[in-house]
Amino acid sequence: MEVACKIHQLNTNWSDSIKENYIRHTIRENQIHKEINHPKVVKHFDTIEIDNNSFCTVLELCSGPDLYTYLKINKTLSEKDARIVISQILSGVEYLNKLQKKIIHYDLKPQNIIFNNMEVKISDFGLAKIMEDNSDKIELTSQGVGTYWYLPPECFNTDKNPPGIS
Repeated sequence: MEVACKIHQLNTNWSDSIKENYIRHTIRENQIHKEINHPKVVKHFDTIEIDNNSFCTVLELCSGPDLYTYLKINKTLSEKDARIVISQILSGVEYLNKLQKKIIHYDLKPQNIIFNNMEVKISDFGLAKIMEDNSDKIELTSQGVGTYWYLPPECFNTDKNPPGIS
């Protein structure tokens, strides 16, 4: 079986606070992704420590390309294909939203939707958030993080108190 390997590596030139932040985010991404099991989400198989500064996540290999590259090459999707792609994305998002502890992907964009044998799969849980049990919103802690054009409107709230996201 062929797999994809994503290498996470600390840069030795980073400050301690940047290293701590990177470690916290990559551990959270890894913990979230390894618990997910749905045909519309890239499968996480394993995590392997390489050394003190790096580890590897072993993921399902998708034939590609991602939706961004596909649209760049082909310019458009037919209405029929767009419906198929959107319904598959929504199937994955619905699954994430029906888990006991709901997951907010937080960076859903064409670059994180990957084709695999004429199906699409959601990838990259680096900014994902887990909601607490019986909660319908969580505080937005990553204001300004994510890809500008794909951020939800709540991210642009400039009040003192961080907005709630769901």
